Amino acid sequence: MESSLIYTRLAPLLSDISYLHDVYGDQLDKPENYDRIAQEWQIFSNKRHVYDQIRFIAANGDEKIRIDLRVTGSIRIPDTELQNKADRYYFYETAELPNGSVHISPLDLNIERNAVELPYKPMIRLGMPIHGRDGQLKGVIVLNYLAKDFLDLFKSYDQTTIGYIMLLNDKGYYLSS
Repeated sequence: MESSLIYTRLAPLLSDISYLHDVYGDQLDKPENYDRIAQEWQIFSNKRHVYDQIRFIAANGDEKIRIDLRVTGSIRIPDTELQNKADRYYFYETAELPNGSVHISPLDLNIERNAVELPYKPMIRLGMPIHGRDGQLKGVIVLNYLAKDFLDLFKSYDQTTIGYIMLLNDKGYYLSS
């Protein structure tokens, strides 16, 4: 049951990041495309409504496009507010992957400007590297999946099982119980 839950939640996310990679990968090396791509990603975000952030992060770690989901709908974050994410594990682990690979982060809390965001936002990040025809890294696409619904669904299984359900990470720390 737990495996089915994980698969049914992750399969559409993997499809989404592959779609963004395949459709936009060749266009993300040209800044003149960013406005159009950002508009299209806003529409995508509003339709899917499961991603806290959709980003293109250049090879040096600088965010170039960032779409944030708000209660009123998705917005594009202005260039003046974009951050460098070179030191974030999900960026450099994705950047090291071969073309076509997907990085799925552990479930953790979102961090903004070097502080855990409040109220807490559990996240699973999916990343795919974008490589040029020459094989050089252009950057990565990152989706921040809002994992609250995943955790809520996981907790709902507790009502139909004998005993207690606990979700632990690979180090034995509780993620949900």
